[in-house]
Amino acid sequence: MRLTRRGRLVAFAASVGILATVVVSAGQIADASGSTAATEHVTVVVQSGQTLWGIARAAAPDHDPRLVISQIRELNDLGTGSIIPGQALVVPTVA
Repeated sequence: MRLTRRGRLVAFAASVGILATVVVSAGQIADASGSTAATEHVTVVVQSGQTLWGIARAAAPDHDPRLVISQIRELNDLGTGSIIPGQALVVPTVA
């Protein structure tokens, strides 16, 4: 079978696209599995002016704050509610 120049270009582009998809998928799977460090929990009392974003960044500075906020919401049954000063929150930290 002999491919034209255009056919070779299409075949090359398709193989590069497949390879890129495999690499990106592998990276997402690695990110989803998280780090090998154990997660511990601490109790934090919310201070005036604190936000979930700030608490999440302080508790796990090397992790995506959105994921940590999600864990905080789940651990404390917050749903979409807000936090108030004096409230005790269970917060995940990486050991």
